[in-house]
Amino acid sequence: MDPLSIAAVGWLMSSLVDKAVTALLEAWAKRNDLGNEFKTLKDQLLQLGALLTSYRGLRTNNNFLEELVHNLQQLAYRAENLLDELDYYRLEDQIQQRDLGF
Repeated sequence: MDPLSIAAVGWLMSSLVDKAVTALLEAWAKRNDLGNEFKTLKDQLLQLGALLTSYRGLRTNNNFLEELVHNLQQLAYRAENLLDELDYYRLEDQIQQRDLGF
């Protein structure tokens, strides 16, 4: 299999895993009365991702805009860390339920 095909399969698998984890996390958030907050965070991350993707192709000498994009990237990293932390709590709940026999 050529490297491009391997990369494409890897990307597809990563995308599928991300979607599965997101679905599990979203269901957990709803069960814990965090559904609205999770949806808001997810929507804002999608918007931020679109904004940052569109900025990548631009060349600018606008220092203010570059600083703003840098700050947005930092916020995106923090949001990603928050999602990872929420997923940790979801997994912790899953383990506790298994240990309790639910």
